Amino acid sequence: MLRSVSSLPLCLLQVAAWKNKPANAISKFDLVLSKLVGNAPKIEYRDCRLIVDDAARGTWNMALDESLLQFAPNQKRWTLRFYQWSRPTLSLGYFQSHAGRSAHAASRAADLVRRSTGGGAILHDAELTYSITLPAAETSRGHSDWLYYALHETLIDALVEFGVRAGLQPRNRPDPDADEFLCFRRRTRGDVLLAAAPGAHAWKIAGSAQRRSKGAVL
Repeated sequence: MLRSVSSLPLCLLQVAAWKNKPANAISKFDLVLSKLVGNAPKIEYRDCRLIVDDAARGTWNMALDESLLQFAPNQKRWTLRFYQWSRPTLSLGYFQSHAGRSAHAASRAADLVRRSTGGGAILHDAELTYSITLPAAETSRGHSDWLYYALHETLIDALVEFGVRAGLQPRNRPDPDADEFLCFRRRTRGDVLLAAAPGAHAWKIAGSAQRRSKGAVL
């Protein structure tokens, strides 16, 4: 499914409609998801292409993200893509060694791909994955963290609509598991963690990584 609409918040409203949210929640999604632009004040409102894909093999999913990144410098709009996985698939971070996969017995039968972005390995199965590509000129803010926070804070607000409470990994808390093979066993500042009682383990439920090429960001 591919749609093109006149502004980013309206584009994100299409996600609400796609998720079959009740009509009275659509305005909430407009307010919540327009925060993505509000958190990035130097970004102008532009056309946004929304792609909602059916479940596909990992090789297709990675190839399409790579293609969107390749053509983003010539686009005057963002592309927001949601997709799923037709088969259990282990994706390695861009800089991870293939040899590390042999030590993870649970994923040996799964398909294997390498992501364009860094970070730890992810075992994809029953999940919804997103990617967003945009011209690099729209992200020249002097550092890269702001885009993570804009996306993750938007996600946290959207999860409230589904009764899920979550928060961000604190910026100043070191990660004792930084060398873990799996991404979701690591904790990076700005990751989305499920709310937990004091002293209880807070499960990581979302994280992001970037790849910058000449003129574009994935």
